[in-house]
Amino acid sequence: MLKNVKFEEYLQYSHWIAIVAIFTVLAAGVNIFTLTMESPYPAISLFMIPIVIATFFFRRQGLFVSFIILAFFSVLVWEYFPQKFFELRVIENITVLLGVALIVTLLSTALHRSENIYRLLFETSPAPVIVLRPDGAIVDVNSRFFSVFGYDREFVEGKKVQHLPIIPEDCLIEVGERLMNPPVPGKEQESFVIRVVDESGRTHICSVFTSFLYGDANIPESSIMVLVDITESVTAEEKIKKSLEEKETLLKEIHHRVKNNLQEVVSILKLQRNRTIDEDARWSLKECQNRVYTMALVHENIYRSESLSAIGIGAYLEKLARDLLIEYMSSGQNVSFEVICSEDIEFDIDGVVPLALITNELISNSLKYGFSGEKRGMIRISVEKEPGDRYRYVYSDDGAGLPPGFRIENTKTLGLRIVRALVNQLNGTLEFVSDAGTKIIITFPSKE
Repeated sequence: MLKNVKFEEYLQYSHWIAIVAIFTVLAAGVNIFTLTMESPYPAISLFMIPIVIATFFFRRQGLFVSFIILAFFSVLVWEYFPQKFFELRVIENITVLLGVALIVTLLSTALHRSENIYRLLFETSPAPVIVLRPDGAIVDVNSRFFSVFGYDREFVEGKKVQHLPIIPEDCLIEVGERLMNPPVPGKEQESFVIRVVDESGRTHICSVFTSFLYGDANIPESSIMVLVDITESVTAEEKIKKSLEEKETLLKEIHHRVKNNLQEVVSILKLQRNRTIDEDARWSLKECQNRVYTMALVHENIYRSESLSAIGIGAYLEKLARDLLIEYMSSGQNVSFEVICSEDIEFDIDGVVPLALITNELISNSLKYGFSGEKRGMIRISVEKEPGDRYRYVYSDDGAGLPPGFRIENTKTLGLRIVRALVNQLNGTLEFVSDAGTKIIITFPSKE
């Protein structure tokens, strides 16, 4: 009956065995005493006390012991007091007692099975688990707690969780607030993070999940804290974050150096242009200079941006248009510009560079052909997102417009041929509209 029982548990079981034996002797003594009386008082029900205790704590073994005790008492009465055997309805009372013993045995067995399932889940949990009273007193701790943190059971027994020296003070405040403010029954409490110092002094970062057991009037009777050790994941996340920051710094430095190199190319082209007398050659060098500057501006925006993967196209085109107009406009021209674009429209470098070069070529053509001589005018650029993850880029001016019968397929102008190639690079479509100036519409899909 007591096999596979630890010494401490054996002592506990031996107490109950003694109690069962004492109550059995008392019940038997009282019944024998009443049987000696002329008018016997039925006291067989006194056996219910040791029977209930035995069957509750020892289950099947207790049921067997109860059966032996009652059978022995029945034989004793039949042997020495046969005339009172039927008078006291011994068989009927013993049957009732055996029925009670069977019911208590079944209930105790079911309770024991449920407790074993709970204990199995409790002890085999991969995370440390602590069972607490409402005041924070520790009721139980699973073995995983000791294997993770290295302490023995005596270290936590009889203590309150808020008094454990292994949890820093700032984390204890969080634990106390969670225990003092349980959630409404049926609603889960959000997890929180604490630090736990193990026996060797190493700090563990743990994500804590708490659950409460409510009694009458929805008052918490106990709570369970599950400590999930996330130290490795937090450390790995910090390493990844640090590595990403290093790579981001390196990429920004690369963009910065590329911008500087392109700026040097711009300076060289500008020096060469200043030494060139031929106006057509000077204009060609200016166009080349501005194309390189356009790409340098992209790298500068990436370097200064918080994100390496996206550039706000509206602010970029506004700065580009302003710089190009300053560079291209002659002393007699007065051309203003307007950029219409939502702040949330962003492109990566593969999207910004083609749009920037297209804008460069179109502004160059507008000032060279649309506003030639001393003219005033307006250039408008808009970028908007259309349904179906497509974008619409519209460039327009109120200059001289396109010549009659213009077809971009037949043009020999390098700038427009570059525009056509860049539109193909965007997998977009190109449309020219000549009506009180020039209007160019480019639609292209998102690369996401």
